[in-house]
Amino acid sequence: MANPIWKKYVSLQMPIWLEWISNNPLVAHIEMLQRFILTHPYYIPNFKEDNQSTEILAQIFNNQDFINSLSPKGIDIWYHSNINELIDSLKIYKEKYPDINLIIELLIEYEWWFERTYSEFKKNMLIKHQSIVGNVK
Repeated sequence: MANPIWKKYVSLQMPIWLEWISNNPLVAHIEMLQRFILTHPYYIPNFKEDNQSTEILAQIFNNQDFINSLSPKGIDIWYHSNINELIDSLKIYKEKYPDINLIIELLIEYEWWFERTYSEFKKNMLIKHQSIVGNVK
């Protein structure tokens, strides 16, 4: 069963992602990110910086309004989730949107890197929002 937080997140983000995909060269972004991962496997991107190599990551992970809208239980579920739950939530869209399948394939191929990046992102989000920190166990 899909994680309900990721399921809701993906359904809300999908129109935004599809618009971004239609206005950006997705394959070029994926290839750039692949080169970045392979040449910097231990680097954790800084989501605060505006740079092309992390733009696709910001599109995938970074919706602070959504995270802020979660209940304490939702924050707990979100914090303890992993990248595989995002992949599972995306899979229902892969037949209708082939570009989403490219993103799924990227996430699966470099799962080890995305999991570490996502974990760091979650920690930074909780530190940034002190009111949320007390709700995570």
